[in-house]
Amino acid sequence: MTRFTIWLIGALMFGGIIHIGTVLALPHLAPQDAWKRMAEFGGDDRFNLLPAPTTATTLLPMIDPMLEQAACRFSLDTGPRIVENRMPMGFWSIGVFNQYGQALFSLNDRTAGGRDLKLIIASQEQVSQLREEPPEDLESTIIVETQQPQIFVILRAFVSDETKTPHVEAVLNEARCRILEY
Repeated sequence: MTRFTIWLIGALMFGGIIHIGTVLALPHLAPQDAWKRMAEFGGDDRFNLLPAPTTATTLLPMIDPMLEQAACRFSLDTGPRIVENRMPMGFWSIGVFNQYGQALFSLNDRTAGGRDLKLIIASQEQVSQLREEPPEDLESTIIVETQQPQIFVILRAFVSDETKTPHVEAVLNEARCRILEY
């Protein structure tokens, strides 16, 4: 091998390492992460309807404009949260995200097995406490365990035509996102 080839391979490897490191570090170095941007749409510990996606207001990439969305932002440092609602007929989904917008859990109408949504989001320690003193209907509740304290949840519901928008928005406004009392 020539000296030039060795230098070229070394430079490409070094460039690749720098590129991968930059891509992996970018979400942690961004001045305003997804969790902070959620504060623009309303208060914590309750669902807030999100505006229709445009290039200026889209929080997550490739959001379908036929979906109405509501988001709840909270910190598990103050206790576990319970998310509950009776979802509309048709397609709906829920996503649980960390502060960087990375999905931790998702569920939709087909995998939920019904319209009733009941989800507890808690840290590992909080889940242990729940199991020691379980609420009455813990068996029928989905538990999402995470070690990341800053969480936001997005509920999405499909709107087949504009006349159904008020009904879907009303259903999303009824969704509850609150501290779990146990």
